[in-house]
Amino acid sequence: MTEEHDQAQRLSLAPRRVGPVAVVCLTGSVDASTVRIYEPDLLALADGQDANLALDLHQVAAMDSSGLGMLLALTKRARSHGGDVVLFGVPSSVQSVLRVTGMDRVIRIFDAEGQAVSAFCA
Repeated sequence: MTEEHDQAQRLSLAPRRVGPVAVVCLTGSVDASTVRIYEPDLLALADGQDANLALDLHQVAAMDSSGLGMLLALTKRARSHGGDVVLFGVPSSVQSVLRVTGMDRVIRIFDAEGQAVSAFCA
């Protein structure tokens, strides 16, 4: 197997539509080696006519500064198209990183998918 294949196994995207929201389940590590593979696809979602994204992070094992940078870029892109990004199912280790860096004040975080999707309907 190639290194790129190994990296792809560490972070998997599974987008689906729930009304006007693209729900994207991330799994694995969100780090420098995986962000470069998946950031273009996520940014393309944010460029769509419905730039509302709910990211399910319950299966994310770890996130580094590259992952935080990707979240920030994705949020800026979605907002520039009249949408937004919310997170749900965030593991405590990732919540700590978001809290320490202040990202929890930039991106809304919810416990469950229903709450995250409903945030776009309010």
